[in-house]
Amino acid sequence: MRRPLLATTSVLLLTALGACSGGAAPSSSAPATSSAATSAAAAAKLTNVTEFVTAVNAAMLAKKTVHLSTAAADSRKPAESAKTKTQLRFEEGGKVSSLLVAEDGEGKTTVVQLPTEFFLQTADNEKETPGKPWRQVKAGGDDLFSKVMTPVVVRMTEASDPSRGIAHFGTAGQFDAPVPEQVDGVAATKYTITVDYAKVVAATTDKFVKGNFESKIKLNRSALKHEVWLDANNLPLRWRATESGKVEFTSTVDAKFQDWGKPVEIAAPPAAQIGVSAG
Repeated sequence: MRRPLLATTSVLLLTALGACSGGAAPSSSAPATSSAATSAAAAAKLTNVTEFVTAVNAAMLAKKTVHLSTAAADSRKPAESAKTKTQLRFEEGGKVSSLLVAEDGEGKTTVVQLPTEFFLQTADNEKETPGKPWRQVKAGGDDLFSKVMTPVVVRMTEASDPSRGIAHFGTAGQFDAPVPEQVDGVAATKYTITVDYAKVVAATTDKFVKGNFESKIKLNRSALKHEVWLDANNLPLRWRATESGKVEFTSTVDAKFQDWGKPVEIAAPPAAQIGVSAG
């Protein structure tokens, strides 16, 4: 559990740290311009942050479900990459259910988030209680496992929710002029929004968010650039977030979105497979 979970959490938080509180949908895509993309994407062009957040959020919520894959890389360790595959379902009342599977060089971690429950599956759990690889993380629970893992799992699942990835855009984001491009042959519009960490610190009242950004600033990291590609219906196709500053490296998270509106399989694990942590 330790390294895969913590590594995945850190890279997902990188995407979430462009946000202040629930905002609109993220997305992104790999560049590849084409004249065919111009006319198809032009009709969907958004001209400012407010339009962007409103339109993308509405488009995502209308579809309700999505599958996405994410890869995170650090220029200091180009051979290493933490990868995740996630299914999301937007529920009533602003809730999100998700199934997230994270893999890196040391193993696989699976997280199920339901509106009121969290479950965690790791190889360490299986070794500790054979046949019962799952643990339930109880928000507000008194057991040590829940106390330690609740904030990690909550932030991890929040970070995998694209509707939270751009909430800081309005108060701390620089909005560049959109340009037509393609994503895997699909006409798209690319939006670039760069979030200034100092501006986020000045604007947010969320202690967790403020503390994270202040820590980054102390480490000479100053901004997170979001490159977001939307289709003609303002749905995310791909989203790339790159952190920079007065440092000798960059951290990048690259996410691809597929199958908007198609069925997802998100459910609590069988009770017989849920063990109790020794801690």
